[in-house]
Amino acid sequence: MFRKLVKLALPGALFLIGMGVAGAQTSKPTVEGLNNCVNSFYDPKSYNWLAFQNTCNAAINVRFVFNDASAATGSMDLGPGRHSSTGRSAKEITDHGGMSYYACPQGYIATDPNGNFIESRVDGYVCRQQ
Repeated sequence: MFRKLVKLALPGALFLIGMGVAGAQTSKPTVEGLNNCVNSFYDPKSYNWLAFQNTCNAAINVRFVFNDASAATGSMDLGPGRHSSTGRSAKEITDHGGMSYYACPQGYIATDPNGNFIESRVDGYVCRQQ
């Protein structure tokens, strides 16, 4: 197996993308620190729903899920400095045990380490090219 590490520096975050290539397998970058690019807040301009803001200078994709493994999940692409609402209130999030999020570079989606689409909280994740 060939392993290549690529360093990308963003203000406020340094993350590594490790490309593992074996035969015809799809590359699976792993990201460390990219979640530091995400600021979460309740947006008073959008019904006080939970929102995510990209605080870095590169576009990202954010996958978010309720911690109780309910079916409610979502994702959003955020350009540098941009924010968007999850459409979820503090009560909804509390009722479902909180919310977890997983950030990847734009053009990639978060999967569990086995390559499965994230539908509930996971301890580790990788970013797979879309």
